[in-house]
Amino acid sequence: MKNGFSKILVFTALTVMGFSAKMLATDLVVITGGGGATYPTISDAITAASEGDRIIVTPISGNAPFTENLVIDKSLQFLSAQEGVMFAVSGSISITPANGRTITFIGMKNTTGSLDGITSSPAGVRTTINILNCEFSSGNINLDYDYYNLNLASSKVNGKITFRFGRVIGNEITATGNALVVNTDFVQTNDTIWISGNKIVANFVNIDYYGGYSGIYYNNNSQYFSMYNNFVMIGDNDSWNSTRAFAACIFINAAKNSNTGKNFVVNNTVSRNSIVSEVNYTTLGINIVNIPANASVEVMNNLIIGDNTRPLVYGLVTANLNNNTNGNVVTGNLTTNAGNVSTSYTYFVNTTNKYSGIIDNGTNNLTSNSSIGADGKLVAGSDGINGGNAD
Repeated sequence: MKNGFSKILVFTALTVMGFSAKMLATDLVVITGGGGATYPTISDAITAASEGDRIIVTPISGNAPFTENLVIDKSLQFLSAQEGVMFAVSGSISITPANGRTITFIGMKNTTGSLDGITSSPAGVRTTINILNCEFSSGNINLDYDYYNLNLASSKVNGKITFRFGRVIGNEITATGNALVVNTDFVQTNDTIWISGNKIVANFVNIDYYGGYSGIYYNNNSQYFSMYNNFVMIGDNDSWNSTRAFAACIFINAAKNSNTGKNFVVNNTVSRNSIVSEVNYTTLGINIVNIPANASVEVMNNLIIGDNTRPLVYGLVTANLNNNTNGNVVTGNLTTNAGNVSTSYTYFVNTTNKYSGIIDNGTNNLTSNSSIGADGKLVAGSDGINGGNAD
């Protein structure tokens, strides 16, 4: 009996090992000119690859890019063959979704071009896009489709990012107009959209009459959100001539209508970087509207900083601001919040109106002598609260 059981274990182990061997990924190496068992272009390697393979790209001398448009229709990983050196690509990246597909980029620099999903992913297991330690020098990341899961971390993006589900953590994002947009996903879940530890700069965009832009624009009612430890800055320009235009550092325009979870805006620093003086439009630090009856948002320990000579018109707004005649206020036809928005320990610098629409619990009307440099860091000696300086 003992010997029979041992034979079964051995057979089972060999069987599992056999299946595992078939499942092991193959490494395909890309090097300029090709030769041997390598591929001359990334597209050639994609064509030759099977599901789950790794494509290891050798950086071109002088950091020149592989000039090609990539169409990715398999679960693949893309990595640099040289530790500490990014491989460069110049061209668009098009993602073909599939149920459970996972595509990962590590150490890629896209010098020109955007990454786009082409359609919603099939219902079921999401198509996952991992972008880690990468750089998009001049292009957007657009996954504004259902059933995608974006994991963007430790990357630099000079362009707009739009997604519906996932996490954006530890990135540097700069864009003209809206910088980071989260729209509603078709699938209602109890998951949380994480936006944490990012430096986000939304530069000015010309608006003739009505509209605006934000560093973070959150418009998702399918998941909860947590925004922690971000630095968000908006810029402005004097070409604005509309009393119905606005710019907000963080603009929350929706939330999941459920009380089984909670939403958070905590430990963020939002700031305004004025280029020249503005004409007739509203600048906002944190704007929270359209929160449904069963939702709750906790806003705590945020630092809201206006420019020394051009303050933010409003620091913290949690209600609709109807248009008026003096050009100070505008958020269109937004509705007030039915749900619970709690605010505490908000610190203000250079804001014409510290808050609107909230009931002060005695902690929000606080001042700080903090100021932000062009690099987005606190200026030395200015990081105290109520006039004090921290060492």
